[in-house]
Amino acid sequence: MSAHAQAEGARAPSAQELQARGALLVRVQEQHGVAAGAAGRGGDGLAAGPPLPMAEALAVIVANERGRQGRASFNALRAARAARLRDQRRAASGAARALVCGGVS
Repeated sequence: MSAHAQAEGARAPSAQELQARGALLVRVQEQHGVAAGAAGRGGDGLAAGPPLPMAEALAVIVANERGRQGRASFNALRAARAARLRDQRRAASGAARALVCGGVS
């Protein structure tokens, strides 16, 4: 189970679900002409091409890291904005309650 799924409180897939996913993977590999279980990077059934030159590999890693940091920054800003709006709603709600109840909250 991925860290994201664990953070969301998702349950682990059952043996039946894993078997269905495996069957789907085999069908997709057959549709795309990839031999099931072909030796590749990580044993994922995908044929490995020639290794990337160091400069190209670093460019891919840098781009992926930049994207990961961008998503993390976006999520942090979104959470901060949601907290600020929630606090503003609570403050407005408290002010309205004080006016209606004559200053008693």
